[in-house]
Amino acid sequence: MNENIEILQRQFDVYCTKVLKYASISYYHANRRRMEHEVSFSSLLEKDLAEVSTTDRYPCMLYHFQVREWLVEVQNKPLGHAIERLTPYRREILLLSFFLGFKNKEIAALYGCNARKISYHKMRAVRQIRAEMEVRHYE
Repeated sequence: MNENIEILQRQFDVYCTKVLKYASISYYHANRRRMEHEVSFSSLLEKDLAEVSTTDRYPCMLYHFQVREWLVEVQNKPLGHAIERLTPYRREILLLSFFLGFKNKEIAALYGCNARKISYHKMRAVRQIRAEMEVRHYE
């Protein structure tokens, strides 16, 4: 009887060894197939990563500016704060130009003035924003 138990024990050991061997082979092949079709996120380029990823946007993280009949959203907090501190006239010129793509002549037609005046105020607004953001950067 003791011999039968030893034989059964050896048979069971051989069986377990075979199961583990073929399970590891199966895992190796599945892993190799996966590696042929998958790419790690760390090896993706910035533009490729942008295609497969998303960023949550919450209303509290956005700055909203009303420019005539358009609504402009700014996601960058320091930039939004700096734009908020501009005078309404310069803020509208800046938003129309950089965020809505208007040219100086088109903005001048909206306000009934010449393009040089618009260019001047846009330049001053950009300088003020740059100075504001540099101060915030060093804080």
